Amino acid sequence: MLITDNDVSYVSSSCIDPIGRVFFYKERLFRTICCPSSAALYQKFILEDVFQDAKSIGLVNTWIPEDIEFNNANILLEHEVLNFASHAAELTAESLWKAANMIVNLNNLLLSFFLQLKDCHPWNVMMKYGQPIYIDFGSIVAYKEFNLLWYEEFKKFYLIPLWLYKNYGEKASNEYRKEHCTGFGHYFMTKVFPTDQFDFPRFTGKVSDRVTISAFFEDVKNWLILNQPVANKKKWAGYIQSGDDQNPLKPISIKHKFVFDEISRIRPKKVLDMASNKGFYSEVAARLGAKVISFDNEEFNVNKCNQVAEQHHLNITAVLLDFLHPTPPSGIGLSFPSAYDRFQADMLLVLGFIHHICIGMGVSLTLFSKILLSYKPNNIIIEFVYADDVHVTNWKKSIPLDYSRSALNNLMDNEGFLISSEVCVEYKGVHRDIVLFSKVI
Repeated sequence: MLITDNDVSYVSSSCIDPIGRVFFYKERLFRTICCPSSAALYQKFILEDVFQDAKSIGLVNTWIPEDIEFNNANILLEHEVLNFASHAAELTAESLWKAANMIVNLNNLLLSFFLQLKDCHPWNVMMKYGQPIYIDFGSIVAYKEFNLLWYEEFKKFYLIPLWLYKNYGEKASNEYRKEHCTGFGHYFMTKVFPTDQFDFPRFTGKVSDRVTISAFFEDVKNWLILNQPVANKKKWAGYIQSGDDQNPLKPISIKHKFVFDEISRIRPKKVLDMASNKGFYSEVAARLGAKVISFDNEEFNVNKCNQVAEQHHLNITAVLLDFLHPTPPSGIGLSFPSAYDRFQADMLLVLGFIHHICIGMGVSLTLFSKILLSYKPNNIIIEFVYADDVHVTNWKKSIPLDYSRSALNNLMDNEGFLISSEVCVEYKGVHRDIVLFSKVI
């Protein structure tokens, strides 16, 4: 089948690469290659055994489709569709470290086939089953001599934030990574900060000597070993989610059973688990067949969730994100979408934190609900915690004027959401409702 520009939906951030562009067509992901030499290079590469090795390291699974052709393209590649693109600031330092290792290993392998990576942008990496995947096939080019630009970008986007993490802590590293390409942090650390403070490996060999280049990659890997980040446990690291000590598919607690039953009934394709802690309910949703985006604002918890995804091969993408400060659009022309756009889901899990946001932090229920609806869900499971709940009364906090169960019902109703099911949880001073709001379509 021959398709044209009129048939496809281009990825908004795929706007600069002269080799080709990335687009979706009928829920499949393709990349046009509009350069004859690059087309020949990729066609040969995909057929070689080294390509299988590259995939095992972390290169995105890619093939040449037999049923689709694109006008004006020398060759059309099809990529495996990964679920949720993440911004560099949404990766924990551990995930960033894993990505750095993967990229160095991939570049070293490509070198053996007279190929290399031409750049090292942080948006070239996505997560799959808790592991980093390199998605930008267009960054693979023929090797002529070692590309020093690649290493400069690798330092800027990977080594410097890892160095900051080790020397100045998690906050400094994360704030630096919030800048997509430009900004004070990147300018200061690359143009003003004394470079002799860094202990990064330096390439001093011949750019045409592959043996020297490969040895340099080993030096970089050794640096990464010495600078492996370890997330500190914070306030909620020891929190036990309802069901934590149970089989995710054999619910016992009221909350666990409610969430399990409603996901089983609705079968959402995508689930967004907000303030997910270590991801117990993300695991429930993934084991029931959903593609899950899971976020929390503590690195230790996000790392634990990624470990669960990796160990059990679960379709969970766990990222670092603050509910009240979701990642805005960024990049050239703000072409890299916001968290609201990237993490849209059929169902939201809003469990065990509404009282912390609205009562603990004084945020209105109206604003809280607006944030939820910005992710464009069709179903929302909310654990509404009453102001007389035992875990709230000892805070001695003022209750926002609009914080009530009836106000929540009205806010949802005004946006076309009705109560589909609910259950009350009351024991030993605990007072909360678990409610499923479903959009009327």
